[in-house]
Amino acid sequence: MTIKTSSIKFNRLISCLLLFFCSLASSALFSGEDEPQKKLTLLLWNIPSKGSNDVNTKADREVFDLFIKKHPHINVKTLVPLKIQGPASEGNQFMAVAGGMAPDVFDLYGRKVGDYIDQGFLAPLNDRFMNDFSGKGKNYSGVEAPDKIWEISARDGLIYAVPRSYYFLALMYRKDLFIKAGLDPSRGPNDWDEMWEMGKRLTFIPAKEPGSPQDQMPVYGFSLVRGLHQGWHFLQFVWSGGGEVVKSFKDCPSCGKTVPVEIPCFDYSKFGIKLVNEAQYADKFARKNDACPECGKSLSGVSEIKWKLVTNGEGGIAALEFYRKIASQPWLRCLSDHPRREFDITPEMKRSGTAECPECGEKYDLASDGVSNRIYEGIARSTMGAVRGERYDYAMQITQLGGVINIDLTKWDLTAFPSKKGCAPKSFIAGGYLGINRTSPPERQEAAWQYIKFMTSEDAIQMRVKAMVENGMAQYVRPLLLEKYGYIDYYRELPSAWIELNKKVSETAEVEPYCKGFTHVMTVSLGHPIDMAILYPESSAREHMEKICREVNSTILGKRPKEVMDRYKIYAYWGILAVAVLIGLAFGYIIRMKMKSQAVAPDLYIPGLTRKRRAMYAWTFLSVAVLSIAVWQYYPLLRGSLMAFQDFKILEGGKFIGPQNFIEVVLENNFWQFIYQTFFYVFLSIAMGFVIPIALAVLLTEIPTGQVFFRTIYYLPAVTTGLVTMFLWKQLMFDPSPDGALNWLFSLVGIPQQTFLESPSIAMMCIIIPGIWAHAGPGCLIYLAAMKCIPEDEYEAADIDGAGFFHKFRHILYPNLKALILINFLGAFVGAFHASENIFVMTGGGPVNKTMTVGLDIWYHSFLYLNFGFATAEAWILGAMLIGFTVIQLQILGKVEFKRAGRAGEN
Repeated sequence: MTIKTSSIKFNRLISCLLLFFCSLASSALFSGEDEPQKKLTLLLWNIPSKGSNDVNTKADREVFDLFIKKHPHINVKTLVPLKIQGPASEGNQFMAVAGGMAPDVFDLYGRKVGDYIDQGFLAPLNDRFMNDFSGKGKNYSGVEAPDKIWEISARDGLIYAVPRSYYFLALMYRKDLFIKAGLDPSRGPNDWDEMWEMGKRLTFIPAKEPGSPQDQMPVYGFSLVRGLHQGWHFLQFVWSGGGEVVKSFKDCPSCGKTVPVEIPCFDYSKFGIKLVNEAQYADKFARKNDACPECGKSLSGVSEIKWKLVTNGEGGIAALEFYRKIASQPWLRCLSDHPRREFDITPEMKRSGTAECPECGEKYDLASDGVSNRIYEGIARSTMGAVRGERYDYAMQITQLGGVINIDLTKWDLTAFPSKKGCAPKSFIAGGYLGINRTSPPERQEAAWQYIKFMTSEDAIQMRVKAMVENGMAQYVRPLLLEKYGYIDYYRELPSAWIELNKKVSETAEVEPYCKGFTHVMTVSLGHPIDMAILYPESSAREHMEKICREVNSTILGKRPKEVMDRYKIYAYWGILAVAVLIGLAFGYIIRMKMKSQAVAPDLYIPGLTRKRRAMYAWTFLSVAVLSIAVWQYYPLLRGSLMAFQDFKILEGGKFIGPQNFIEVVLENNFWQFIYQTFFYVFLSIAMGFVIPIALAVLLTEIPTGQVFFRTIYYLPAVTTGLVTMFLWKQLMFDPSPDGALNWLFSLVGIPQQTFLESPSIAMMCIIIPGIWAHAGPGCLIYLAAMKCIPEDEYEAADIDGAGFFHKFRHILYPNLKALILINFLGAFVGAFHASENIFVMTGGGPVNKTMTVGLDIWYHSFLYLNFGFATAEAWILGAMLIGFTVIQLQILGKVEFKRAGRAGEN
């Protein structure tokens, strides 16, 4: 019985063990199916909107929805980015990173990738490509990009970004306008000379042509980009002129010289990346040469690449002269009937006052109204300062061709951008890139990689092409993609020029420069020689270009020579010490002044409390305020003091470099120009804005009726926010077109049309006027309230003595308002130095940097160029200049006794 019972128990134990192991095995076998994946969060900025009628957006949304469907474990959340307009618009993501609000996936222009790599914002992608592609024997084609586009994303053997799209620039022209002008519509201009001659024949303004119908649409030969993006298009002109924009250099450790080098080739095949021009790049890779051209030693061990702006070469100067010619070269259309009626007005013709047609010999008196009104200036209509309601056509313009184009190919035709005669055609090529935020947690970085990999996958690209074809827009798809995905019939219907341009783009491509700080160079620096050359037609294009190259190469793209920095270092230390002593003396004087005032002040007696206990209670109540000021003002001040001596990066902290930032600031010519313009801005603000409220208050006291009405009218502008006021004046009052409010008023009284904010001579004054208009009312009411407290007895006595208006102002009004006037004056004086928001909104510092102040330049260097050390040094220098005014202000405030004012006539 015992044996039987033991046998039964043993069998049950064996059965339990078998069931246990079977359950473990089944769990291990089916865990991949049953265990849910961990939910990941992905933060994005750009998500295609639902319900859009735009075909491109609809296609992108379909791809995004498929990503969500295939990755249900990824929860996508949208961040709302900070929006900045104007030249600083590309600083949005920089500020987001600084504030810890950046997305997990960066969507970047190519020119920004270099800055993000330098700052350490982007996570390397080498291991991810190895694991998902080359390690599994797969290829990654992505968006079928050439090596020039991939070049931007690789540095020092690491891949930091993936191209999501790319485009190149070409010239498009109106076939119907070519036919109307008697030109061959089957081809565009081949070189700059043809482009100029064709542009003159195409340009037609009825007001300049006697006998032509005045209701006819004006036609301009070329659409010339001006303003913020002019430097971007200007790169195409430089390359087409046979020039270079930037050049790469390395320091040879053997001979010690800085020598020009080619960008190091990168072995993309190692990571499974397949280039669209693979054979061409393989040949380039095989012929690569990393030897120093001076001593022949290898430079492969030198990783640091230096860049220089080289638009001061012959190609760049020729490009600037041609750009100026398109914009402002005077020419005339001969009234005689012959094939070549358009001819240039040469400098010799200007000096003689007579223009002669080279074809028929007919002469024109340039001083006569009939001729001067018919003179054309250039062949272009600028895109800056467009006139509301004005209708006109362009015959030629630069266009952006990418994966999808939005051009009516039945109306327009395409050709390569013409080059200078004798130079090979070149195409400006650039792209958009996706990269992973290095500061994101590992799980979010993985989600970001899945997103990037899918959005640039062949499935996603094919889906976009399919959506375009199904919506009847196959002619707008890149020919290579139509052919690849089997839409042969649509491919054959495309214009031959469009197909040919795409085939040759990898051979003629010049990639958008991506070195550190080039965004600033392109949007701001290159705009200066363009503006100067067009504003002053007789000036030297070479001098303008030489100047900007020196400035850019010594500050933005490069550093000043070490011997220069060493020479000024001792002076910098002495200067910093002198400023520190000055600030210390100022603070010591302020403290002594306060202690002196406390010594003469009566001691406050509170029954039951000793002096020490009263002091303890006082400091207890003050501690919160003192701590708050220390944390939010003095700690940043001390931190900033340290940052001025560092090469500071947001994620990597600061590297001590001594007084180098101060030396850079002082040696930069622009800084002293901005100092002068800052003082000029302060002078205009005080001269124009400080006296007006006082004058209005005095006038209001003199009118017997309607004071409440006028007070209300004066105060109404202050009810509107400052930004609204600025935009109101910018877009309505300062509209440079004839339809602008001020220009319309000027036309009534015979004043010539003004360009206001676009004019270097009056732009600063135009910035100040809206602020005066908005703040004169509140200031007037403050002075008016103070005037009401002046005893009437004084005015009555003055009237008895026969005093006039000016005597009353000098002997009664001014003495009673002196303290208030001084306080307001000092406050307005110091405050004007920091008032950069108005300039930021109205002009962004332009035109030609004529409205740039030190305060605005500090902002640009900090948040757009991420040069925090330079900006902090600049701020300290400005602060040192203002310390004297601050001491004077505190000294005056210390002498002022504030008390309740009595009413007029009250004893």
